[in-house]
Amino acid sequence: MVQCSACARRTRPLARSCTVDVGAVQPVVGLGRPCTTVMYTALIGAYDDFHAFAAAHQKHRVVGTQVCYVALVDVVRGLSFSYWRPVLVRPQFPDQPARSAHLLKTVPFQLFPRAEWVVYIDAKTTLSVPITVWVGRLHRTDATRPLHVLRHPHGAIRTARNGLFREIGAERHWVEKRRRGRWAQDVADIDALAARYCAAAPLCSIGDVVESSLIVWHAVPSLRALRRLACHWYHEVRNGSQREQLSFPYVVHASNASRLVHYVEYEEYQRHWGWLDHRGCDASGKCRDNR
Repeated sequence: MVQCSACARRTRPLARSCTVDVGAVQPVVGLGRPCTTVMYTALIGAYDDFHAFAAAHQKHRVVGTQVCYVALVDVVRGLSFSYWRPVLVRPQFPDQPARSAHLLKTVPFQLFPRAEWVVYIDAKTTLSVPITVWVGRLHRTDATRPLHVLRHPHGAIRTARNGLFREIGAERHWVEKRRRGRWAQDVADIDALAARYCAAAPLCSIGDVVESSLIVWHAVPSLRALRRLACHWYHEVRNGSQREQLSFPYVVHASNASRLVHYVEYEEYQRHWGWLDHRGCDASGKCRDNR
């Protein structure tokens, strides 16, 4: 594990231009109607309980033409999708379902180019208000920033100037403790990410760690900087590390893009958001609900 005090003193900036291969991510078509807001999740692999997820959101479903609910799946697996529309996608990493799912968080504009608001939500997460209410609340709170993310819920990390370094250590400890399949490769992945970021930036000075289970993108016309941020995040996950929650703060820092991001404080979202806290997970993957 690297020592953040031994890392680079200056940040190596990311390139001013960035593109996502059009052949790698195709727009979702055939929704049948224009969608002002799209709420989507990714089911790559067979470890998420989609039925429980859909049932938890059923009472907050927005009926009508304003919202489209989309589940990106690699295989239908006989699921009953209810009001969610299943859309088959080809995983970019067939042998790494988590990495393939994480990639889909980073390409909202490629997937839904006609939507004004695109909301990604993990299938282990519940939102206890209609998505239109949540989006409206965020927009009223900060209409100047087009990307809304949840600040990390654990206090020692979310308030720390070196939050990314702390979260790297916490993530490594959690993976070693659970020892699920491929855990040794996951530890190596985290170590490689830490070493690369240590060589490219002062890890002691990167904070603003997020909880990436709920992300809201506002497709402001011609906002190239936001698309560049998303593009660099995509390449970090695709070519660097599957740990998308760790690469996000680095990309924001190295892109000098903090002005684009509204960090929703834990006290603001904890009443409306529930998730499976990985600190309470056992080796089989069973976790406790944080709500």
